Amino acid sequence: MRHVFISDAAKSVKRKLAIWRKGIIRDKAEFKALEASSLRKQVNPACGSKPCPVSAFLWSLNRMGDRVKCLMCEHEVLSDKVAAINYLHRADDAEVTPFSLTGASERF
Repeated sequence: MRHVFISDAAKSVKRKLAIWRKGIIRDKAEFKALEASSLRKQVNPACGSKPCPVSAFLWSLNRMGDRVKCLMCEHEVLSDKVAAINYLHRADDAEVTPFSLTGASERF
């Protein structure tokens, strides 16, 4: 008897499963936010860990692997933390729509 794995599935089935999985994650995040009485907002994810959260200085040499060291103010921290801080600052940006991400990375 042959075991059937996801890798054997057709491309369309994989796509449907990925969309379903993302929906489950989104629903769970919304539930947890409601449960904790906190706000959950979608922000534009483009270039989240590139600009320094302290000086807002942006240069590609700021980031070396998983660490970000600002060449202007010497602030050094993990790139995930930089992205989280920058996303928090973007909470007041315009709403994210399906077409708002088009060309977003060119702004940085």
